[in-house]
Amino acid sequence: MSFGTLVVLASFVGTLAVRVNVNKVTQDVDTAEMRTNMCNEWLVVSYDSGKNEESGVGSYRLVEWSDAHLFTKVLKNGCTKTYTAECEAGHLKVEMACPGHNETDVATRCLGGFGCIGAVGGRKSTVGEDEQITLKLPQSTEFTIGSGKAVVWTIDPEKGIDLEDAPGKRGWKAVGGCYCCKHDYGVLGRNRNPFSRTEGGREAWNRARDDGNMECLLAWRMIGNFMDNKNPANSSFAGVLAMVPEFVLAAVDMFTLTIGRHTACASTCPFRKAEYEQNQYAFTKIQTSLDKY
Repeated sequence: MSFGTLVVLASFVGTLAVRVNVNKVTQDVDTAEMRTNMCNEWLVVSYDSGKNEESGVGSYRLVEWSDAHLFTKVLKNGCTKTYTAECEAGHLKVEMACPGHNETDVATRCLGGFGCIGAVGGRKSTVGEDEQITLKLPQSTEFTIGSGKAVVWTIDPEKGIDLEDAPGKRGWKAVGGCYCCKHDYGVLGRNRNPFSRTEGGREAWNRARDDGNMECLLAWRMIGNFMDNKNPANSSFAGVLAMVPEFVLAAVDMFTLTIGRHTACASTCPFRKAEYEQNQYAFTKIQTSLDKY
């Protein structure tokens, strides 16, 4: 075979290889774009003021978040960051505007999908000294924290936490733990206690006709998660929250004056499965005189 023939063959093979590679790259790009779109997942926003107060802890989830304004952050230097979640692009858009500057800096942070590594554990924004975050909560309300953090996650609706009926002992006495309720009682009953017989007639056990679920459903117990109880966790991150080891809760409570368990509970309920959609409010039940058994 002559040298000229080898050159022609090499050129043909090279051209074919380029075409194959181009097709592969095109397919990879199409796949990446398809995997970047996260509109079929839920968005969860959690906040914690870092203080020993139940009002500074909360979480909620969004089913529709094509262009969802989540919160703004005012920096120490006077600049303002606006955080917007866009599901089609699968990212968190951060726009920063500063006094005296006409241009707005825009950055994006992926929330999952193809090639996204930084979103493991959620996207976190920490409140520094002389800073504050104002969250856009559901029902068009706002909440401002001057310390702590806000965290943004995504979750597959098929991998949520499984809840169970409020278990009763000796009639009406329920175990202590994290419950997800249909109404806001406050994480520790600052409004009223759904388990109390004197404050609403033990509302926790009321069962609605529309979805068949109790007013309050158990996410995890304060004691006994690793015994013969039903495992409420079906996803990796939710499992850490929903099956909190007792010794971890004890240690956290020791340093946070019980706010640790409320934070864990508030962060757990948004990860519930779709069949428990109405049970959105976290309530931490602790054996106290407020139970009035």
